[in-house]
Amino acid sequence: MASDTEIRSASHSALRRFWMRTRSGFSAENLGVRVLALLIAGYVSLVWRTNRMTAEDRLRSRAVRAAFGPHILTVWHGQHYIATACLPRDVENVIMVSKSADAELNDRVLRRFGVSTIRASGGRDRTRTIEKGGIRGLLMMRDALQRGATVGMVADVPKGKSRDAGMGIILLARISGRPIVPAAYETTWRHVFAGAWDRSVLNFPFGRAALKTGAAIVVPADADESMMEEKRLELNRELERAHNQVKVALGINP
Repeated sequence: MASDTEIRSASHSALRRFWMRTRSGFSAENLGVRVLALLIAGYVSLVWRTNRMTAEDRLRSRAVRAAFGPHILTVWHGQHYIATACLPRDVENVIMVSKSADAELNDRVLRRFGVSTIRASGGRDRTRTIEKGGIRGLLMMRDALQRGATVGMVADVPKGKSRDAGMGIILLARISGRPIVPAAYETTWRHVFAGAWDRSVLNFPFGRAALKTGAAIVVPADADESMMEEKRLELNRELERAHNQVKVALGINP
């Protein structure tokens, strides 16, 4: 008889194969993508609305906006959908989305929440950022910050090391002069996809939730390579600290 671990592994593999087959047909004109985006957006709203939070946590994103003005909000991969629901609706929100075909679904979900998107990739280092058209995207994000928008980037880079921030977001902070605010959201009822590269979490409704932020990170305009690497490592630490805070608040084991 198969063990629980073997069953979970087989289920994850089957789900991954299904996803790989499905995403190959993603496009802006694909009806299935539009329907799936509608369902995901509806589910994210359900999770956000039905999980009990303290008043401080529920208003945290608005308090951050009041404290810092236009800023760069960031989370780890696997939390990018639920983070969208936290954004204040009375200001412009702009999020960077990968140029890959399967990211079309992300783009559609974000737009369901009234979020504008910029299609580019930040990259793990500046060379890769240029290769993937990320410089143009970063300049567009900088322009959005200058006109007063809150912008969002996922900190870690797909196909890279999980929960290890790329350099693109640090470069954006340097050229914009705006702070990076690391954030984490968690619910008491959830499923962790332990086999996924980004350790994605499926949050469930009707429980308790917490939203925490780490210390804001400012990158000086004259920061050299050494300082930028220090800031990248600082971002890693602050994101992990925010994650630890939500787990403590909800009594979740690390």
